[in-house]
Amino acid sequence: MNLASFKSLEPCCRSRIEKLIEGAAQEVEFFVEGVEPHYFNHLNLSPALTVHLTTSAKPLQKAGEFFIQFFQKVLYESMDIDVDPKEIRNIAIGRRSCKGVIGVVTFILIFYPLTVLAKSALFFIISLASWIMYQMYQYKVKIEVSSIRKRTQFKILDDWELANLPSLCIIDDEKVFIGGNLLHETKKEEFYEVSSFEERVALKLIYRDYAQSRAAVEEEALIAKYLQSVNWSQADAYFP
Repeated sequence: MNLASFKSLEPCCRSRIEKLIEGAAQEVEFFVEGVEPHYFNHLNLSPALTVHLTTSAKPLQKAGEFFIQFFQKVLYESMDIDVDPKEIRNIAIGRRSCKGVIGVVTFILIFYPLTVLAKSALFFIISLASWIMYQMYQYKVKIEVSSIRKRTQFKILDDWELANLPSLCIIDDEKVFIGGNLLHETKKEEFYEVSSFEERVALKLIYRDYAQSRAAVEEEALIAKYLQSVNWSQADAYFP
């Protein structure tokens, strides 16, 4: 998108937009390529404010602590996670037992003289233990997630094409800002306020139609990725 085609853009600073967002009466809408949890929290958004977030799949490419913070601080406020601890414990014991059997049998094969028949029997035991352990790692534990509360009304697009568009911020469906990403570190990007009513309407339609036409990452996939990233057996019903 060529910003030069919009004639009513007025340069403004990041701090001014942030103050307007924090003072919003009803809702704020973001269309951004990526989100840094630190910058999102820096806005000090009111709990009563409805935040609509449309972003690309870029944050999902980062694993570990970043994704955990993105999930907890940007996407969801809380959820109840219910699993059967006995089932988990049995699977863990089974995995450790198989590893122990494989280790002991391997040690015997290496350090003890054995007949061909004995070696064949031990190789069979290793193969069997390896197969059982593989099945245990493939086993899907039943997990029930309920009482989900979101921090944002989000849509994560299943592509990276938002990178080709300037970031857009809409405050109370009236004020529109375009240019830099307010939810990410932007050292050199510029921010503009759209002063023309007609251009505000046009930009809102362009971005909303774009988001509506794109496929979204399923919430089940997001929750599954989160549970794989944390020790879910210790996950609290309310995130820190």
